[in-house]
Amino acid sequence: MSLTHWISGRMFNLVHGRNLVYNTCWEDPRLDRVALELGPSDNVLVITSAGCNALDYALTGPNHVYAVDMNPRQNALLDLKIAGVKQLDYETFFSMFGRGRAPGIRDLYRQKLRDHLPPASRKYWDRYYRFFDDRR
Repeated sequence: MSLTHWISGRMFNLVHGRNLVYNTCWEDPRLDRVALELGPSDNVLVITSAGCNALDYALTGPNHVYAVDMNPRQNALLDLKIAGVKQLDYETFFSMFGRGRAPGIRDLYRQKLRDHLPPASRKYWDRYYRFFDDRR
């Protein structure tokens, strides 16, 4: 392993550690959608971050949105948001992702979200669904 690779790995762990770094995006992807004129034949590549931009780009109906991130926890968050969009009503979704708290998160996660996650994301959220506990 080269010194550069070792330093890069150490810096990544210093910054990200075992943390979920971004829980929301602050950019305005609406401007990007207008500027890029995304259409049904377009493929979009985006850094996952909190997943908000990837979900926003999907609103235009491109052929595919590819979301990638160095931090696998960010991809797990996007997977959880996708499951939430599909499985939760607006109020519950907003409570969870807008306010950061979801009453009864244990049952909500197990009954409505868990089975709709890819295995790696399921493994992560099985351990950390409590991030959304309304009693913290």
